[in-house]
Amino acid sequence: MNNKTAARICLALGILALAIFSSSLAFATEYSAEQVQYDGVRMRVVVYSKGTNIRRLEQTAMRKTVIVILRCDKHVCWILDPRLKTYKELPSKPATFSSGWKNRAKASPKTTTFLGTEMVNGYLCDKYRETDPESKKHYIIWVSKKLEIIFKVMTDESPKQTTIEVKNVKEHKLNNDLFEIPKGYRKDKAPMWSKNDLK
Repeated sequence: MNNKTAARICLALGILALAIFSSSLAFATEYSAEQVQYDGVRMRVVVYSKGTNIRRLEQTAMRKTVIVILRCDKHVCWILDPRLKTYKELPSKPATFSSGWKNRAKASPKTTTFLGTEMVNGYLCDKYRETDPESKKHYIIWVSKKLEIIFKVMTDESPKQTTIEVKNVKEHKLNNDLFEIPKGYRKDKAPMWSKNDLK
């Protein structure tokens, strides 16, 4: 696998992983924020959210920028390459970005436990301990009481811990164009990577 292919695959996997994490964020207000992951390698994503079912994520790594636009209202996910001015289109299940952690803790006390409240980055948060029923792994999760977004997730495992944290939240009006495919972009129908890329 050449370096360019490796960079493309790693970046795509990273941004999609954080996009999946972001799907558990709930926020009716428009905002922008930074989402940072620490697991030996620091990964930073800029997040824009509009309502409860529209989100944009931007990440630059290895000299390459990837933009993911999640449109649950249109049941679609777009992955943009600003350098080539192309985009890929993936189906997205109809859903909204809803956390529902209070109800989750009540409905599943064996897997979700309320631990109390703590301040995280200036916001009072409810703290939960989540246990994956299949892998039995444990996660500590902080959910903002005011904004109802997940501010922090930390794996409760040793010796290697992974932390994903939301910082620098700014509530402000966002331009609708942020959540649309820019003019001049063409659709790339090729797969994200080919079998040859993985050899």
